[in-house]
Amino acid sequence: MSAKEGQDIFAEIIYQKSNSKKASFLDIGCGDCVSGNNTIKLEEFGWDGFCLDLNPTNYSTRKQVPIRGDVKSFDWEKLILKKCTIGYISLDVDDANVEVINGNLFEMCDFVCMTFETDKYNCGDKRKKHLLNFIDKNPEYFILFEDVKVEDLEFEDWVVNKNYTPFTKKLGKSLSWQECLEKLDEFES
Repeated sequence: MSAKEGQDIFAEIIYQKSNSKKASFLDIGCGDCVSGNNTIKLEEFGWDGFCLDLNPTNYSTRKQVPIRGDVKSFDWEKLILKKCTIGYISLDVDDANVEVINGNLFEMCDFVCMTFETDKYNCGDKRKKHLLNFIDKNPEYFILFEDVKVEDLEFEDWVVNKNYTPFTKKLGKSLSWQECLEKLDEFES
């Protein structure tokens, strides 16, 4: 099993190219915890982490039982007990992405890479403007791949932290997720 749009491979490649020592993930909006899930392959690669969803399903084979919760009111301090670095954050909770990116989660942790679902094909820049505002306030982050596509639909932005990775500029815009992974494979630091 692997993510439908290569998010897990993106996270693993970024981790391999980073100076981060711990492979950990936070899968926010995990939904089905196996089929097409963004982090199940990372567990196979040896990563540890947490999955969170309002109604998680199909999780019997996961290392951790997912946390059932609403991200709009979730108490991140119960999950993240001290300041930490998370290797990969999958943020896929539709309009609730806005509450997460504007909430206090990122006061308690930073991250090496993140996939942020914008669903631009359906929502325009409604969600993206909040991601851009977050990046303006936190200049260590930038969008490595903007408007990543699946079947010609722009659905996600892939973000990295320049304090942990060799990347210094955007590598692409409006590329398919397969093209993004090819560019990452070709990248030499």
